[in-house]
Amino acid sequence: MQKHKKITVPVFWLRVALLFFLVCVANIHSATAQMQQPTGSPKKNGYYSAPYWDGFKLKHADKCEEALKKLIPIAHQGYGFEEAQLATGLCMLRLAGLTSSTPAHKKTQDLMKDVKFKQGFQWILRAANAGHFRAQATMVSLYADDLAPADNPNVKSTDQSIDKTHDSYVEGAMWAHLYLTNPLRLQIGAPIIEEKKLKKLESNMTKNQWLLGKELARNWIPVYNKQ
Repeated sequence: MQKHKKITVPVFWLRVALLFFLVCVANIHSATAQMQQPTGSPKKNGYYSAPYWDGFKLKHADKCEEALKKLIPIAHQGYGFEEAQLATGLCMLRLAGLTSSTPAHKKTQDLMKDVKFKQGFQWILRAANAGHFRAQATMVSLYADDLAPADNPNVKSTDQSIDKTHDSYVEGAMWAHLYLTNPLRLQIGAPIIEEKKLKKLESNMTKNQWLLGKELARNWIPVYNKQ
């Protein structure tokens, strides 16, 4: 019994010493890590400081020419970068002269002939075709103000009877229905951001055109560009 006690006691204290040593090492490592962290604001060193957001910041600062230099390479990456595609398109529309106020008819025609405007429209269309609901809302706004270029390569339906009456109003109605029923928008509970434009668009067309647009939306299939 005495031999057993002599062996047990040293082992017990060795375990205690080892545990104490491990706790000390852990505390030292934690303190060192905290000392090495930057002391700046978390917002400045956080998620939105990544290079990806530089173009968006410049866009919101109304520096679209600088913003496009950073946004276009991101937008060209294709699927998954629809937010950059939308921002690129909006910047191009702004540089073409589009303002928040509804343009007069003469100015509308001049805008739609502008190369920068056409390029911007195509970037927004690309994001909308991928299912981006804010891009789809922008399409609704453009169609409501008659700002859809005539040479716009629209989404064609497999129903030939619909294609024959597939004018700009029907296309606008299609985007309206796609936006209103967008699964992601409904899932996150995003409010309708273009309610006035939706009402304006619907009032500009016949009931038949509105229904044809709804049918196009039913047959619509998203398109994801790789680049």
